[in-house]
Parts: sequence; structure tokens; C-alpha cells
Amino acid sequence: MQLIHFHSDDGFRMDGILCLPPSPRAVVVHVHGKCGNFYQNDFISHMTTKFPEANIAFLAFNNRGHDCLAEGYFGNRLQYIGGSVELFEDSRLDITAALKFASPLAPKVFLQGHSNGCEKILYFLSNYSQSFRQLSGVILLSPCDSFALQQINIAPESIDEQVERIEKAYQDNQDATLADKEYGIQVAGKSYNIPVTARSYLSLAKGAAFRAVRYSSDRPSYSIPHRTLVCFNDPDPYLTVPIPTAFSLLKENLLNAEISVQYGTDHHFHGSEEALISAIVSWSAQND
Repeated sequence: MQLIHFHSDDGFRMDGILCLPPSPRAVVVHVHGKCGNFYQNDFISHMTTKFPEANIAFLAFNNRGHDCLAEGYFGNRLQYIGGSVELFEDSRLDITAALKFASPLAPKVFLQGHSNGCEKILYFLSNYSQSFRQLSGVILLSPCDSFALQQINIAPESIDEQVERIEKAYQDNQDATLADKEYGIQVAGKSYNIPVTARSYLSLAKGAAFRAVRYSSDRPSYSIPHRTLVCFNDPDPYLTVPIPTAFSLLKENLLNAEISVQYGTDHHFHGSEEALISAIVSWSAQND
């Protein structure tokens, strides 16, 4: 395992880890969720050993939405980045750079995302993946409907009403941080308030983020032909519909999708990391 870094087209330096067996048959590129990072989910440490044992290289990196607020470097220029200030659409720059870095490492490249990382991947694939025809497949870990979760969080106000109110209130200073309860998740009687600026939240609510994964009749319109493994956990408190319903709706956009479910775990696959990785390794070996 080695520490690595690479740069996006706009100069942002991304740091991460690369686990590289001698002659890998594939490489998995991992995209973490909002305010996450490349190392904190427990399944990451399992993947750093289990993937190389299966002759799969593993790249996990900090995209510009890592943690809430952190120092980011664009050449010699320092700029604060993080999940609290990122613009969702910029995620395409980070994914593009990671694929460019990883693609020479192995004949197969698999793009893997967790939580909000799934939404970033689906946004990228539906708009910018044409230059990466060597992409062999997609792995989605715990894909959730962020729109539905946010609607629950701010009810009875609608997201459209909230957006209109925030645009008026912060029109002169969209870099100001919103009040605690404006953005977050309410599950199992607990509230998780996520700090975010008005500009960053509006990029989510008005842009592609809240439309990448929808478990409702208001479905996004895109088609992704890549082989896709959708990995759910049961129970997942962040999932707003039953797993069969979620997978059925995802398949309307994912034309070649398979499902894997780990039971007795949670949104982060605690306690079932080995079973999750075994399912991914088995699926990745198909068509070898």
C-alpha cells in the first residue's frame, strides 16, 4: 500500500492510497460520500487487503468533498474545500482524474461509490463517461435517495419552497453557512445536521445531485449500459423504500444491473465487510 496523489484538470491535488498487486487483473476506484474520506469507512481497510489477495488493485482517494472543511491545493494556491463548500458538478473533474490515473494499472477498471459517492458516479456516467470506454463496470454501495431524505428532514416545507427561501435570504452572500437544520438526515429518531454553505446546498438541490437517485415516480431520465453491482444493506436507515422497490427503480436507468444484499448490517456495512467484498470479487470476475 502506498500514498499517492494526482491532479484534476483544474489543478486540484487529490491524495489517497493505492494497493497494487504485481499483475492486477482489475482495479477498483473508490469514490467516498459527502463529508467522508478515503479511509474512515471500516470496509476500506478490509478492501486494502482482500482486493489485492484477489489480484485486484484498489485506489481510494479524497475528492474535493472530503470531510466538512479542509485545506485544498490547486498548484501553489490554497483554497478551502470539503463537503460543506463543494459544488456537486465539480465531482466530474475528480472522477475523471482518478480514472485517468487508474486506467493504465490494469486491463479492467471498476468505478465504486458509497452513499453520496454513488450519486456522483451516476451523474458522471450519465454525462461524461464517453471518454472512458475501457470502464468495465460500476459498483454502488448503499445508494440512497438524497432528495427524499432531505424532504423528510425539512418537512412540512418542500424542497422547492426551501430553495426559493434560501435564494432570497442569501442572495448577497451565498458563501454563508446555513442554519443547522436546513440540511441533514433524520433517521431512527435522530437528527444529523450537515453544515453547508448556501452555494453548496443550492448546487445539490437545484442541480443533478438530488436527481441522480430517485426512488419515486419522479425518475431521472438517463441510461447507463455498464455492468453494475448494486450493494444494499438490510437494515439501512437511510433507505426510504424497501430494497426490492429501490432496485427495481434503479434498473430503469441501469441497463445491466445485479443486486447484492448484506443482512444484519447498516449503511456502512459494519460486520459484513468480508461478505460484501466476496460478492464484489465474484461479480468482478465474471466475463474474465
